[in-house]
Amino acid sequence: MMERLEVSLPKRQVGCLPRPLPFLSGLGALLPLILFAGCTESPLQASFNPANALPRDNAISLQSAAGGNSDEVFFRVRAGRTATIGEDDELPDPLLIEGLTRVRFDLRYDPNTIEFQGYDPGDFFEAAAPGSQVSYVIEERFAKGQPVGLLSVDISIPASSQDQQQGDLATLRFIGTDVGFSILYFKDWFGEVYGASGELLTGMSYYGGNVRVKDTTRR
Repeated sequence: MMERLEVSLPKRQVGCLPRPLPFLSGLGALLPLILFAGCTESPLQASFNPANALPRDNAISLQSAAGGNSDEVFFRVRAGRTATIGEDDELPDPLLIEGLTRVRFDLRYDPNTIEFQGYDPGDFFEAAAPGSQVSYVIEERFAKGQPVGLLSVDISIPASSQDQQQGDLATLRFIGTDVGFSILYFKDWFGEVYGASGELLTGMSYYGGNVRVKDTTRR
């Protein structure tokens, strides 16, 4: 007996699209079960641009990350500066983010253009407190079963054992779902960072970015 695979096709499924076998093509409207012969690549192409690629102060910023298919965009949530300051740089030495133990923020985006896929752990807190368990609470918000374009991010460690100058808090993975342009920005334009004693730290800057999704079959 031929095995059949039951699948659920979400409204905005992209990246790997179902292609039924020819002998089932006339039954597609009648059968909830589809036998796949393979996948076709999505015609969408997504690209990310940071609002500030070289922040020079105590900053939380979104920066490009490698990986994914052409319709996917990965970006790092960066703490601190993105580049090492050279001897010839006229700016002062990089500032330390002292005793940071928690970062929390809400990220806004257009859910009609991009969709959250998941995240990968970073290295900032792992280096700040070697051997400690890093807590990652990263959740997409929904209303009536549909994404509302809000991602809540809360990353923390019990205690910081050493100061960190810079590093990645996490890498966020999104996929383009429709042609368009999505601004990514911190809700209320700020987030929250906390020190070793649970105090709210001030003087931080926040930089988002934008994602453009285009159809490569259109000229």
